[in-house]
Amino acid sequence: MSARGHSGSGTRRGRETVRRRHDDGTSLAEIMVALLIFALMSVGTVYATGSMLHITRDARNRQVAANLAAQEIDKVRAAKDVLSVVDNSFSSEHNGTTFYLSRTSSWVPTSGGVADGACGASTGGENLRYKEVTVTVTWDKMRSATAPVTSNTLLNPHDPVVDESKSTILVTVVGADGTGRQGVTVTATGPSTVRATTDNQGCAYLLKVAPGSYTVTASKTAYLDQDQQASPASTTSVHAGATASVRFQYDLGATLALRFAPDYDAAAPVRTVASLPVTLANSYASTVMTPPSASTAMTQSFTMHPFPAGYSVHAGACTAADPTAWGADPPAPVGTVGGSTVEVPVPMGVVLVTPPPGGTRELVAFPVRSAVPGDPGCDNLPSNVSYSFGTAPTYLLPGGTTTAVALPYGSWQLRWGGAVVPATQMTSVGVPAQTTVNPANNIVTFDPRRP
Repeated sequence: MSARGHSGSGTRRGRETVRRRHDDGTSLAEIMVALLIFALMSVGTVYATGSMLHITRDARNRQVAANLAAQEIDKVRAAKDVLSVVDNSFSSEHNGTTFYLSRTSSWVPTSGGVADGACGASTGGENLRYKEVTVTVTWDKMRSATAPVTSNTLLNPHDPVVDESKSTILVTVVGADGTGRQGVTVTATGPSTVRATTDNQGCAYLLKVAPGSYTVTASKTAYLDQDQQASPASTTSVHAGATASVRFQYDLGATLALRFAPDYDAAAPVRTVASLPVTLANSYASTVMTPPSASTAMTQSFTMHPFPAGYSVHAGACTAADPTAWGADPPAPVGTVGGSTVEVPVPMGVVLVTPPPGGTRELVAFPVRSAVPGDPGCDNLPSNVSYSFGTAPTYLLPGGTTTAVALPYGSWQLRWGGAVVPATQMTSVGVPAQTTVNPANNIVTFDPRRP
């Protein structure tokens, strides 16, 4: 009995041991490894599936883009007037994807080379033979490795651009940024008068003009060329069966709103000379402008060609009016954009003048050279030049009343009509220039150099 009981107890312990081994299960580390392997396989599968879908979508979009490019090429080939085929950009949506089409065109001259400009102008005077048109198509969410779809063609004019007995004048009109300006009227006057309007590339083609010498003008409301001309002109000569080229830099003007003597604190009413000349300088040239009317206002506006680098502005036209002539820093340039208005502070010298009591007096300023070291003077102006503060009754200075008068940098002798204003009737303000009133010669000097 005891032996059988012992045997049964061992059997139970064996079964419990097996059961415990079965209950041990999988460890946490094994589970994490299994999950990591599953995640890696899942990521690989998802990436492969996504990549395949992206490639399939990109291939489908590329086919659509190729069809759009072909349609655009067919459209330009069907154009009756090759001159009307110009650069253009637009978009088109297909199957939820936006496609962007860009069409560019350029002339190929008879020499087989490349024309210097979009309008076919060249220094060699080659005639125009073909127009090359390229259509480029891109779309949203393109793969970085996918190249745009391009298609091109050559257009041969149905009629020769230049025939054997006539001539052609190619006119290019560009803005200050170097891109073409549309809607500019171009007129050639000579043995015949021909007129055309520039397209969106700034090109105008004056076809079948009689050989000879022509004056070509450009005109558009509110436009100015780099020489501040509203209707610039250029002369050219053309021969039978040949082409001539004319180029204009012509753009919508920018308005410069000038504020004179901005540093004056208005302790007394201030005025400046009537028709005050103003120098506006840039890297191209310096231009002296005067108001269209005899204004003595402290704020005046000028419309100028919109040079991207802008203008450095100082009041006055003589050498001494320019701070750099004294060795001082030049005015900071103010950038301009066609059609915009920009405010420009114009520092000036200010002095207080007080006429004797009674009546009114006309004040006139004469530029002179002083004894102040470094005074550059106004030798570039005629010796008889003078600036009046106005002769109308409203501009005359009342006796016994102090008035602040603003003048360009330099040295000045003030006169009541013909009589010199004594130093006792002038008081220095001193902003922003160093102001010196010399009692020995009754000359007031505005020096832009800082102490």
